[in-house]
Amino acid sequence: MRRRDQSIGQQLRATHFIEGSVRKAGDRVRITAQLIKAEDGTHIWTENYERQLTDALVFSPKAKYVYVGRDARDVFWSWYHHHSIFTEAAYQLMNPPDRTWPEFPRLDPDIRNAYNEWLDKDGYPVFPFWSDVQSWWDIRLLPNVKLIHFNGLRADLPSAIRDIAGYLDIAIDEAAFPKILEHCSLEFMRKCAPKSSVLDVIFQGGGNFINKGTNGRWKDVLSAEDSAKCDQEAAKHLSPDCAHWLKTGELTSG
Repeated sequence: MRRRDQSIGQQLRATHFIEGSVRKAGDRVRITAQLIKAEDGTHIWTENYERQLTDALVFSPKAKYVYVGRDARDVFWSWYHHHSIFTEAAYQLMNPPDRTWPEFPRLDPDIRNAYNEWLDKDGYPVFPFWSDVQSWWDIRLLPNVKLIHFNGLRADLPSAIRDIAGYLDIAIDEAAFPKILEHCSLEFMRKCAPKSSVLDVIFQGGGNFINKGTNGRWKDVLSAEDSAKCDQEAAKHLSPDCAHWLKTGELTSG
């Protein structure tokens, strides 16, 4: 184990890392987390958390939450890009020998097959997609929850920044606003991404993590039937107003 911990530390370029497991029994989930010293495998801290699945997220009225939505087809296209550039180290980190979860799969080279499997298995191989969206939609009127749509960010970033800053009670220094706008741009993030040592561990090329940042790239690949399947799944899992917002960014009620 010591050699394994040293290897993980080297891959992450970290002196410490957190390791854990998730076990489900009926409608309860138990999460174990451990802070480990990479050099010698010493367990600095260990904690167990057990909750009902319906209350797995600790929602604090003191925190402010910003949730970003995007058309599900575009979400998948972005995810597929990330999966396509995973490093061997990333697969090793997600598939340790002592894992208690199913093996994280390799990339399906056929993006249409992967897209259909993602829809058929509700966000496979990561987290359930539709319930995540609906759960945040359902609490969107709380004073400490704000829904933002990717379309709005791309269409008018300055207004989106001011809107979010106002929600977070952050005063904007107008003299610094041009620099704030620059630092929030995809171009700036793409330029800075190669400087991240963590991205280099998880993604080939590191900076490739930031891809196009555009919508609709699926239109040249998916058939009309494939595209309609996404709308059908949304209709099954989401309320009509939530499905409309996720697809278009338009609010029809609430």
